[in-house]
Amino acid sequence: GKAGVISISAPTVTINGGTISGQSTSVSQAATGGSIMIEADNFNVSNGGNIRADSKGPAHAGNITINSSSMNISQDAIIQSSTSGSGNAGNIDIQVDHLTLSNHALISSSSTFQSNTAGSAGAITIQGTTGAGSAATLVSLDNSTISTTINGGTSLTTPATIDITAQTVNLTNGAQIK
Repeated sequence: GKAGVISISAPTVTINGGTISGQSTSVSQAATGGSIMIEADNFNVSNGGNIRADSKGPAHAGNITINSSSMNISQDAIIQSSTSGSGNAGNIDIQVDHLTLSNHALISSSSTFQSNTAGSAGAITIQGTTGAGSAATLVSLDNSTISTTINGGTSLTTPATIDITAQTVNLTNGAQIK
């Protein structure tokens, strides 16, 4: 069956080396991965902590939605939606005022299935806290990456878009958006 939805709402959410995961490993296309929704004034992921929505078969991965005034992702922490099958990776939608990625932090959507039937990567959208079209005040990457990639499929299997709407975007120390 389908994976459940994970929804967290709190003034402060901290993931220090822990994991939040919505995953589909079923052989059924109907068994989609669980979506993850987090709403917090302050949201911190560090020390290899990760938030994952993955699909390892024909079902689509769930989406990751985060709404936070201040979001800090650091020290090898990962926010990722991926597929290693024919289902599509989910989208990552971040509504934030201040977003900081540092020390090898990663926000990624990927398709890693080495087959012509590989699913597509999902879109990554970063914007202001009021949603569509609003600008985040600051998006800052220091030695960190935001990426969408594919490793298989056909010309129809696409890495998705990365859409960042912000007043200021800073990339330092080898940071990448790719």
